[in-house]
Amino acid sequence: MFNCYDFGQLNNQVDQCGNRNTSPNQFDQCGNRNTSSRRERCNRYPNLEYARLVNLSPEQTNIPNGGSLVFTNILLNCGNIVTFTPNTGNIKLEEGGVYFVIYESEVYSTEDTTANHTLGLILQLDNDQVLGSGTTVVVGAMQRAELVSHAIIVAQRGNPNLLRLINQSGRNVNAFGANISIIKIAELRR
Repeated sequence: MFNCYDFGQLNNQVDQCGNRNTSPNQFDQCGNRNTSSRRERCNRYPNLEYARLVNLSPEQTNIPNGGSLVFTNILLNCGNIVTFTPNTGNIKLEEGGVYFVIYESEVYSTEDTTANHTLGLILQLDNDQVLGSGTTVVVGAMQRAELVSHAIIVAQRGNPNLLRLINQSGRNVNAFGANISIIKIAELRR
């Protein structure tokens, strides 16, 4: 469920799994070194389940207040703990797990601001804000901010467990380099 790119041709540096590109011919159309590279990476830590989602587009523009940041690719999904549709902000967590989630994105206001203003992001699970996951900063006119935060999230059984990263700046923003990492740290008891 991820977009495939020839990362050897795209930037001549890194494939979809984060491996250095030493020769464009070493990669398939999905940016993998060979057919087993993803499996090999996940097999390094067989008891660890984790995922990393990113936005590889140059910029997300005019994200409204309350709108979701979009992710274009899933770089890793060891243990298949997430279900993800590219070019959406919807990340479905596997139910019955406890997750450590960390996000990061650079944002700036798209509105003509000549005074100080607030930029902020927060995680939502099933349309409810995840307490403690928000981060805000006051910046001057036309300034950018790198926003980073984290949370422990419980994905209950029987719930949709839809995770999103939301703009809470009170205004439209542009975003660069949005990424989110998810590590399963426990299984809920039945």
